Amino acid sequence: MTARTATRSEPRPDCDHCPREGVEIARVHRGQRYCRTCYARVFKPRPCPRCGETARLPRHLPHATCRKCERSDPCVRCGRTTGEIGLQTPYGPACRSCAPHFREPEPCEACGTPSKRLTRVRRLGHGLRVCERCARADHATCPLCRHHRLLVDNGHGLRICRKCLDHGDVPCPKCGRPMPAGRGNQCSTCYYEALAAKRTAIDGAAFRNEALAEHFKAFGAWLAQTRGPKKAAHRIHHFLPFFLDIEREWGAVPDYARLLSHFGAAGLRKVLLAVRWMEESGLAVPDAKAREDDSDLRRIRATLDRHPPGTQARALLASYHRVLDDRRQSGRTSLRSVRLALAAATGLLDAARELDRSAPDQQTLDSYVARTPGQRAALSGFVVHLRNTHDMALQLPPPDRQAARRKRHRKLREQMLDLMRTSDRATAGDDQRWIAVALRYFHDVPTKVANQAATRPATEEKGGLSVRIRDQSYWIPLPRDSQADTATHG
Repeated sequence: MTARTATRSEPRPDCDHCPREGVEIARVHRGQRYCRTCYARVFKPRPCPRCGETARLPRHLPHATCRKCERSDPCVRCGRTTGEIGLQTPYGPACRSCAPHFREPEPCEACGTPSKRLTRVRRLGHGLRVCERCARADHATCPLCRHHRLLVDNGHGLRICRKCLDHGDVPCPKCGRPMPAGRGNQCSTCYYEALAAKRTAIDGAAFRNEALAEHFKAFGAWLAQTRGPKKAAHRIHHFLPFFLDIEREWGAVPDYARLLSHFGAAGLRKVLLAVRWMEESGLAVPDAKAREDDSDLRRIRATLDRHPPGTQARALLASYHRVLDDRRQSGRTSLRSVRLALAAATGLLDAARELDRSAPDQQTLDSYVARTPGQRAALSGFVVHLRNTHDMALQLPPPDRQAARRKRHRKLREQMLDLMRTSDRATAGDDQRWIAVALRYFHDVPTKVANQAATRPATEEKGGLSVRIRDQSYWIPLPRDSQADTATHG
């Protein structure tokens, strides 16, 4: 190490070995200060035990060496013998890199945060001893090269790094495309291409099956090509557990049915890009019907689990599920219909639980149907099952057609008011929606028929529109005139 005897960053004016104050410090040895008197008393001339040269050495340390030998000692922390001495510790010299580890934290004079690496930065202009964060307070990410550096104003209100300011765009040394000079030896595209390839290779080493390792590398290349190298570099590791599960279960890429059975539709959605690559590569062809059935089965299980095992509600729901499943297996109903029927049955059982009842009674059924009239048809099978199988005296209440009509008209009136508010900037689509909603509101035309009629031309007549359906004409007001009609008709 080259010579430099370090002192404390803020030396005190008194000696550590006598009560006098304001004296000149002649020597700092291993963190201790000695005035001239104490230095002459403690440090006596004698031969250095290492080199034999006469030097003033502390008399209480018989094995102390001279300064020249101390400078040649390795750093007590890292063991390096090159570099400048940063601090003489009680254990020996420490280089400048290791010296902060032996210092006591001191508060930053700018922010007050304790730090072992206080320094003065000339460009800041205040001369305070600041921590590393405050020393780089004028650093930020360059908007051109995306490196964190000291930024300067480019004269147009943009702060960029000095390299980008002085050199502008330069050709990439690898691909030749122009890039900001601050990027260094490669552009961002080359960087992410190399990073994606590197991470793909690292993850590929996790496979024991060579064929699956090649599949994974091919998928990484496909991902970089279709989604870009940056996304590939960031996302490739996300798909590694999926491919490792395939290796563990089958040792090769199986067909879609087995993938769906093992991972489920929800699990395959998490690795959708890998499934798309398998489809394009011909390794696994997705089956939309099988995926939909898997989603329905998952939702059916979730519906059954809403009621804990051992309860009467769970027993009722399970027995109804067995009946529905027998119908599905015989081809008399679909899996989707089973799911919808169970959802309606669970809603009724939830309503009974809210009323602190273990099973639904007629009062619970009446209140639930009144609150959710749209569930009446889906609930009919469960009511029949409870009545015939569990001897419950339940009867679906008759449909309140007038209440349903009033509810439907309220919704249509709200839609018409929304369309009238936008009539000034209406488009062709808004005009068709107005005709469809008005036909349903004023004439109770079925939704499908009204939507079809809205796509055909209408003629203006008596301040409104005349729409012909089959052999009959229906008059509806224009949006600007319909507010009063809506209010009176409602």
